[in-house]
Amino acid sequence: HYFIQSNLRQSTRCHPPNDSTSHQKLKCKMEALDSNGIERVFLRLLNCDSDDGLQEILGRFLVPVLAAFQANSSLLPKLNELLGHVNKRLLHRPDVQLPFYSLVGFVRGEGVSSFSVNMGVLYVKKAYERLSLEERLSNVDLMFSCLDNTTEFQSEVLLSVLLPTLEKFTIPNYLDKQETLLPSLKSKVICRKIFNFSLKVILMPYVALTDKDSWKTQSTLSEAKIAGILKHIPTLTPDSLEGAKHTLVHLVSCEAFSHHPALVVAFLVIAQADTRCKVSDAAESRSKKMRNAVNWEDEGVVVLFYGLFLGQDKLPAKVGTVSGTG
Repeated sequence: HYFIQSNLRQSTRCHPPNDSTSHQKLKCKMEALDSNGIERVFLRLLNCDSDDGLQEILGRFLVPVLAAFQANSSLLPKLNELLGHVNKRLLHRPDVQLPFYSLVGFVRGEGVSSFSVNMGVLYVKKAYERLSLEERLSNVDLMFSCLDNTTEFQSEVLLSVLLPTLEKFTIPNYLDKQETLLPSLKSKVICRKIFNFSLKVILMPYVALTDKDSWKTQSTLSEAKIAGILKHIPTLTPDSLEGAKHTLVHLVSCEAFSHHPALVVAFLVIAQADTRCKVSDAAESRSKKMRNAVNWEDEGVVVLFYGLFLGQDKLPAKVGTVSGTG
């Protein structure tokens, strides 16, 4: 069910709702959440003195509150005050679960404004972090599916919170099993967003994590891009960056991405130049299996690599005809 009535901790871990029906319910609930409704939710939060009670309230009303952002702009001051209170309460209550599946349904819903989606993505991130490892692993594809309806910034937020889980995620060797486990990767839009994020991470220099002055002299990423990655992953260290790069090498080189072999090989070529052997060795091993899948004389492939040589940290919109006998 889209809105959760139980006050049990497991209530926010229900099965994913049906998108079409749940979004219709969201609209009905959103229309009823006027200024007085927001006041009542706020009073319930203020009178709540237990984690279970807070979890029940958020399970029932967090998504309608987020939906109200696009319903009436005059409610913004009250909504900001309410969510500010929620964020303060959640800061020191890591055991309080958020309605993960309802939030995902909201982010994936049609007709939701970019601003509302942006707020929803931030709470999806919080909700995903609070799930158990088993639940995070079982919902990797659901997180990927959110990328289809998000901006570049929002996609980076979601992929950043996924990185630690992906390190423990086992990707099958065969395409049919990969498509069964990760059906979202059939979408070229989602794959391209993963590519662009992965390219930024693989270009991230290790020295930038320990020496901020080095940002100005890096030829791979601009200062703004480095700051953006660190904003999404503030706890990043050289060792954890190595683990993230190694994880992305295995993800991007899996069979599910084989519809863009040139992009995969371009990513692996860059990864082979990494200063950590764990990353470079993995990339070299994977690239050997794909070299014959790319026509290296194709114009699109040449343009792709020349753009990367010039310092572009984003893949081109079109690569051209990339498959061939090599």
